[in-house]
Amino acid sequence: MGQRRSRPDEVLSAPCPGDRGTEGTEVCAPIDGVVWRERVRHGWLGMFTMYREAITSGFGTLHGGDLDQRLLIYLSEHWFGVMGGDASWRDPSMFFPVTDDLGYTDALVLFQVTYAPLRLLGFDPFISFEVTLMALTTIGFVATVLLVHRVMKVQFAVAVIAAFVFAFGNHIAVQTQHGQLLAIGLVPVVGLGVAGAVGRIRRRQPLPAALLAGGTGALVGLILFTSYYVGWFMVGAAVLATLCVAACAPSVVAPTVRRLRAHGWSVALVATCGFAGLAVALVPFAITYQSALEQSGGRTFAEVAYFTPRVANLIAFGDANVVWGQALPALPGVTDDIITVPAPTPVLVVTAIIGLLVMLIHTRSRNDLAAMRLRLQVAAGLLLASALMTGASVRIGEWTAWRWVWQYVPGAAAIRVPGRIGMTVTLLVVLAWALVADAVWSAIRPWVSGTAIQRSAAVAVIAVGLLVAVEQVQTGSAHDLIRAEQVAMMDAVGAAPPGCAAFHVVNPAPANPPWVDQMDALLISHAAGLPTLNGYSGLTPPGWELNDPDSPDYQQAARTWISRHSLDGSVCTYDLTAQRWNPPASP
Repeated sequence: MGQRRSRPDEVLSAPCPGDRGTEGTEVCAPIDGVVWRERVRHGWLGMFTMYREAITSGFGTLHGGDLDQRLLIYLSEHWFGVMGGDASWRDPSMFFPVTDDLGYTDALVLFQVTYAPLRLLGFDPFISFEVTLMALTTIGFVATVLLVHRVMKVQFAVAVIAAFVFAFGNHIAVQTQHGQLLAIGLVPVVGLGVAGAVGRIRRRQPLPAALLAGGTGALVGLILFTSYYVGWFMVGAAVLATLCVAACAPSVVAPTVRRLRAHGWSVALVATCGFAGLAVALVPFAITYQSALEQSGGRTFAEVAYFTPRVANLIAFGDANVVWGQALPALPGVTDDIITVPAPTPVLVVTAIIGLLVMLIHTRSRNDLAAMRLRLQVAAGLLLASALMTGASVRIGEWTAWRWVWQYVPGAAAIRVPGRIGMTVTLLVVLAWALVADAVWSAIRPWVSGTAIQRSAAVAVIAVGLLVAVEQVQTGSAHDLIRAEQVAMMDAVGAAPPGCAAFHVVNPAPANPPWVDQMDALLISHAAGLPTLNGYSGLTPPGWELNDPDSPDYQQAARTWISRHSLDGSVCTYDLTAQRWNPPASP
C-alpha cells in the first residue's frame, strides 16, 4: 500500500519524528528521564549565560541599573504591601497625593507569584526580584520546548535550540534594563493553553477544554495587567499571524472550519469560557488604566514618533554580542547613536528564509511530502506576519506606518516604544525557524551515514543551527545594580520627623541623572513607610513638574505642588547627599 497522506488539519499535529509506536506507527512518545535531564541541562546553560554575573557574585550584582529595574522592585514592594494589608492596590506611594496612579506604569501582577513568596521567606527585595526574572525566563524556556516539541511536533534537538534562542536570546539580553518585558516568557504558556483546549475538544472532553480555555483567557488578561507591551503585542501578533498563516496555507482553512463545525457546541462552550476568563481578568486592568488615561490624557504621536526606531536600528544587536557586536556597527551608514532594539538576529532570520525557500522547492509537486509542505507554508505565514510587524514599527525619515496603528488599532495609543514589538516578532521567527529546521533535518538525516560529501554537508547544516544559538550570547555586563549599595541606602533612611505626612528628595549628587534621584525617592518611600511627591513613569499627573531634583526650578515646582494640593506644613524633605531628614516647612 502507498503511504497515507496527512490531512491538512494534521500539519501541526503530525507524529514526532524518530519515535516509533508498537505497530510501527510514529507517535509522540512521553518524554523520558534522559530527555528531561537534557532539557534541564540546556536550561541551566541558558540560565548561566544570561544570569552569570548574578550567580557568580552570589546575587551581589543584579540585572538592570538605576532606572526601570528599581522602579519594578518598588512596584513589587507595593504589591507585597497590598498583600499584607498595608496599601491600597491602585495607590503606590508616588506622585502623592494623586491616587489611582498604578496605571501610570506596568502593574507586574504576575511577577508576584514568585516575588511575594520569596519576600515571605525573608529574602530582600533585590534578590527576590532577580529570582523572579530567572523564573520567568525558565518558564519561557520550558514552555517553548513543550510548544515546539509536543504541539508543533518538531524534533527535540531543534526544539531545544529554538527554546534557547527565545528564552535566553539576544532580544532578551539587550532589554534586561526593562525587566517588565521578561513577561514575554509567559506567552508560550498561552500557546500551550490554546493547544491544550483544542486537543481536548478533539478528544471529546468539553468540560476540561472549557476550564483550560477559561484559565488561558484569564492568563491573557493578567499578562496585559502585568506588562502592557507584552500583552498588547501578543494579542496583535496572534491575530496577524492567524491571518497570514491562513493566507499562506489556505488548504488548512477548510478542514479546520469543518472540524470546528463537527464540534460546534463544544467549540462554543470553550470560546465562551475563554472570553469569560479574559473579561474577568480585564476588569482590574480596565479600572487601573482607564483612570490613569483620564488623568494624564495619554501619549501624543510626536512622543511615539520620537521613540520609533529607524530601519538601521534593526541591525544593532548590542556592542557585546559575541558575533555581531563589532561587525555590524562598522558598516557604512551605521552610527554610534543607533539604539539597540530587540530584533531577531541575522543567522536566525536568514536561515529561516533560505531554508524555507529551499524546502518549498524540494517538496514541490511531491505528494509524499504534502504534510511537510503544509508545515512550511505555516512557517511562511509566521515569517510574513513577522515582516509586517517589523515594517510597521520602524520609521523611514519622518514617515512610519505606525501612525496608522496608533490611530486605528485599539490600545496602540498607550505604546510609546513601537520597536519593542521585536520581542514578539522574535518568537514568531523562532517558531517558523523550528518548523523549517525540522524539515531540513528530516531531509538530510540520511546524509549522516552517506558519502563523505553528504556527511560534510550534514555537519555544516548542524553547525549553522548551533550558530543560531551562539549569536544570541552577549559577552558584556547587563548587571549594573549593586545590591549592597541599594540595601545600604534603604537601611540609612531611619524614621521621618514628627508631623511628616509625605516627603520629596533634595540635594542629589550633581552627576546623577534625574531618574536616579526619582528611583532613590521611591525606594526611600518604602523604607520610611511614607508616600512621596516624587515619581517616575512614561506618564505623569497633570501639573506635576518635579522631574529633576537638581534643577533650579525644582524647589519652586515642589512648593507649587504642595500648595495646589493643600499639603502645607506636612511635607518634609530627605537630603540624598547627607542622608538625613529635614522637618516640614512652616505653612
